[in-house]
Amino acid sequence: VYCTGKAARDMFHKTLAKEVEVEVEVTKDNSIDLGGLESPESQKDTNITRILNYAPGAIETAMTDELSSSNTLDSDISDYFKKMKDESTLIQPHQTAERLVNLIAEDKFVNGDHVDYWDLEPASTTPTED
Repeated sequence: VYCTGKAARDMFHKTLAKEVEVEVEVTKDNSIDLGGLESPESQKDTNITRILNYAPGAIETAMTDELSSSNTLDSDISDYFKKMKDESTLIQPHQTAERLVNLIAEDKFVNGDHVDYWDLEPASTTPTED
C-alpha cells in the first residue's frame, strides 16, 4: 500500500505539472490580468506555475520517535526506525527544509519532477566573520 501511494503521488505531480502549464499574465502591481478589465498601461510579465514533487527523506520527528520505540508496531518497522535513530541517520527538519529552499531558489528542477533529499547537494556553509 505504501509503494502504491508513492507511485500515485509521483503520477499526480507529473499530471498536475502538465495541466498547469498555463501562463498567467500578471500586471506590474502583481494583480492577475482580468482579460482587459484593467488599465491598458499595465506592464505584463509571464509567470508559470511550477510543480515540485519533493521527498524530504526520513525526518527525525515525534512520529519517528514513536515508531522506533513502539511495542505494538511490526517489529521489523520498529527495528528499522530504531536503527536509524541509533545511527543518527534520520534527517533533522531544518536540514531538509534548507535543501528544499535552496532547490526552489536555484530554480533548476524540471517541472513535475520527483526530487529526493538525497539527490541534492548539501548547502555550502560559509564561515562568518565576527
